[in-house]
Amino acid sequence: MAKERGRNASAKNAGALDSTALPSPKPSRFQTMRPPAASRLRPATLLPTPWRARHTSSPPPATAPDPADWERSPEWYGSQGRGWGRGAGEPVFSAASPVGNGVVTVTAHPASLAPLGSVAPEWRVLRFGEDTRQSVALVDVPRGGGPASTPTSRPAALAFEYVKSVVACSLTALGSMPPPILEAAAGGGAGGRTPQPPSILCIGVGGGSVPLALASLFPGASVAGVDLCPAVLGAADAMGLTAAAGRAPNLTIRLGDGVAALEALPAGSLDLVVVDAFDGADDVPSALTTVGGVGLSAAAAALHPAHGALVINLHAGPKPGPGDWLTSLGRGGPAHPPTIVVRPDGTGPGASALATARAWSLALLDGGAGSAWLVGVRRQANAVVVVARGGKGGGANSAASAATAAAARAAMALPFDVGDRAAYGYYRIGDG
Repeated sequence: MAKERGRNASAKNAGALDSTALPSPKPSRFQTMRPPAASRLRPATLLPTPWRARHTSSPPPATAPDPADWERSPEWYGSQGRGWGRGAGEPVFSAASPVGNGVVTVTAHPASLAPLGSVAPEWRVLRFGEDTRQSVALVDVPRGGGPASTPTSRPAALAFEYVKSVVACSLTALGSMPPPILEAAAGGGAGGRTPQPPSILCIGVGGGSVPLALASLFPGASVAGVDLCPAVLGAADAMGLTAAAGRAPNLTIRLGDGVAALEALPAGSLDLVVVDAFDGADDVPSALTTVGGVGLSAAAAALHPAHGALVINLHAGPKPGPGDWLTSLGRGGPAHPPTIVVRPDGTGPGASALATARAWSLALLDGGAGSAWLVGVRRQANAVVVVARGGKGGGANSAASAATAAAARAAMALPFDVGDRAAYGYYRIGDG
C-alpha cells in the first residue's frame, strides 16, 4: 500500500513537472458522492444546521456561473462502478501504480459548455481502478486535434465538492494570517519592498486541482505539490496539469514523499500545508492522522510558529456499498446540513475525523495561541479540518469573512461562494 509522506519545499523551477522529488498518493473519497437529485438525510449527524442558515438570512453573494457546478456531474461522472454518468468516456491514459493505487486511468468526456475560440471544453477524469474517481478537471482542448491533443486545465473550475471546500478553507487560513502575508501572496508588497513569498505545500496532487487553484489565486506565493505515485504524475499531460502549470510560474509539482519533504524544510519556513492524501486503501496514512505521527511532528516543526496553518481533507461518513448510489447522505442545499456520521456508541467515520482534528490541534497548538475547527462538505461525506496558529478562533463568521477577504485580494475569481463553503456546518474543535 502507498504510505503517504511528504514533499520538497523548493518551488524554484516553476511551472515544471519534476519527476525527481515530492510525494503522496491520494485515492478517492468520491465514492461518497451523490447524483444531483439527492434524497434523504441519514439520521446520525454530528454537524447541525448549516452556517448560512444559522448566521445570516441574506442570499449568497452573486457570482459568475460556475462551469463546474455539480449539476453538470452526469457529463463527467461516468458509468463505471454503477456511476450515474452518461457513459464510460474515452480512455486517454493508463498506467499501473507501483504504490498500491491499482491501474491509474484518465478518460475524456464531452462537456456541454460552449467552445472558446480555437479550443473546446472537455472533462477529464482520473481514476484509481474501476470505481475510484480521484480527480476531475475541466480542460480546454485545441479544436480538431482529437483526444491526443494537449489539454489545459481551467484552474477555477473545481468540479468535486470537497475541492471547493478545501480551497475555501485555504483562503480562510491565508486570510487569517497577518496582512503582509496575504499581500505578498497576492503578489503585492508594502512600501515598495519585495516581500518573502509565502510558502504553501500541497501533500497529494492527483489531478492537480488544489495546487493549481492556489497558485493561480496567489501568484506571489510559492506553491509546491507532491505526490507519491508516479502513475498519477504521469497522467499530468492528460489531465491538463502540465500545460496549466506552465502558465503558473510559482507552481512546482514533484514526485516524492510528503513527510520526508516536511522534514527537509527549515524550521518555521512553511506558511500553509494542505493535505489531501489517501493511500491505496482509500485511507489517510496514519503518519498524517494520529497523535505522535511523524507527519504531524514534521508539520509542527516546518510551519511558522506564529501563523502557520494546516488544511486537511478527511472522510467523515460511511463508504457506500453496491446499490447505494441513490441513497443520499445529505441534500447539501441551503436548508440541509452536511452529514458527518457518528454512531450512538461514538464510533464511525465522523468520530475518526474528529480524532484526527484533535490530533492535529494538539500537535500544532500544544497550548499556544491558535484555533482548530472543521467544516462539512456539500453532497459528500467529508470534513475539512483547519488548524491555525496565532490568535483565537472567531467562529463561523470569522472563517467566512477571512475566506471572503482573501478571495477579494486573489488574482483569480472563483465562481462559488467561498465564505459559505469555508463555514458550512462549522464545528469548533478548540483553541490553543
